[in-house]
Amino acid sequence: MRLTLYTRPGCHLGNDLRAICERLAEEIAFDLTEVNIEADPDLRVRYEREVPVLFVDGRLVVRFRTSERELRRILNWQRVRRRFQRP
Repeated sequence: MRLTLYTRPGCHLGNDLRAICERLAEEIAFDLTEVNIEADPDLRVRYEREVPVLFVDGRLVVRFRTSERELRRILNWQRVRRRFQRP
């Protein structure tokens, strides 16, 4: 599973979401990529007022904040969903 976290430096909600992802990485296998929207003008315009946002395999799953319990539920559902997708 690929997780992409769009955030910016100093974003406390982004830091919180990253910490939740890091805790869940101990029990659920995924690759987390963090993207600084300030480094890309297009991303900055797109997510200026929406960071942090978290995508799982290209699907938006979290905007702003979530709980560890809720993100665990989302990631587990994504794992189940992947098993039933056609190759």
